[in-house]
Amino acid sequence: MKAMLLSDLIVMRRSLVSLVAACFLAATIMTVASDSSLAFVGGCFGAMIPLLYLMSVAAYDELSNWQVYRLTLPMSRKNAVVGRYASVFLVVLASAVLGVIASYAVGAVVGILAPAFAAGSGSAGESPLSTLVLSANPADLIWGSAIGGASGALFLGAITLPVVARFGLRKGTRFIPIVGVLFAVFAITLFKDGGPLSGFAPEMVRSLLSGGSEFALVAVLAAVSLILYAISLPISIRLYSTREF
Repeated sequence: MKAMLLSDLIVMRRSLVSLVAACFLAATIMTVASDSSLAFVGGCFGAMIPLLYLMSVAAYDELSNWQVYRLTLPMSRKNAVVGRYASVFLVVLASAVLGVIASYAVGAVVGILAPAFAAGSGSAGESPLSTLVLSANPADLIWGSAIGGASGALFLGAITLPVVARFGLRKGTRFIPIVGVLFAVFAITLFKDGGPLSGFAPEMVRSLLSGGSEFALVAVLAAVSLILYAISLPISIRLYSTREF
C-alpha cells in the first residue's frame, strides 16, 4: 500500500502543483467577480483538486500502460487499490486545508485593499469588496465550505473509484453517470413522500439548521461521505481482483 501511495503522489506531484495554482487563480477571480463571500474559495479547493487528481492519476495509468507493468511488481492488487484510495483521501484532506488557507489569504489581502477601493469609488458606503473581508466571513463559513467541498469530492470518489477499478477510466466514463443516476434514484425513492425515510431527512435537516448550525450539517455530510468511501473500498478490491488486462 505504501509503495502505491508514494507512487501516485510522486507521479502526480507536478500536476498537483499546477492544479493548486489554477484552482487558486480561478477561485480568486470568481470570488472577487461575484463579490459574495469566501465560501467559494474553500469549496473550490475542496472539490476541484481531488476530483481532477483522481481523473488525472487514473488517466496516467492507462496512457503510460503503468497499470499493466505494476502487476509484474511485488505488489498485490489489493495493496494497489488500498494505496489509490489512500492517495485520494490524502489529497482530499490536503485540499480542504489549502482551501481554508487560501480563503484566509484572500480575505486578508481584500481587507488591505478594500479601503483603497472605497476611496477610489468615492462612495461613502461600504467598499465594493466588503463582503470578502475576514470580518464578514466567520470561521465556520470558511471551514464549512472547505469541508463541504471535500466531502462532495469524497462522495463522488466513492462512486467513481469502483467503476474505474473494474473498467478503467476510458470505459468507466460510460458507466459513472449511470451509477450516479441509479444512486440518485435510490436516494429519491427512500426520501420521497411515502418512502421509508420520508419523514426522517427533512426533520433531520431542520433540526441541524435550527439555531444556525450549518456546520453541523456539513459534519453530517462529511461523516456520510466517509462511510460511503469506506464501503466502496472492499467493492473496488473485489472488482479489481477480477479485472483482466
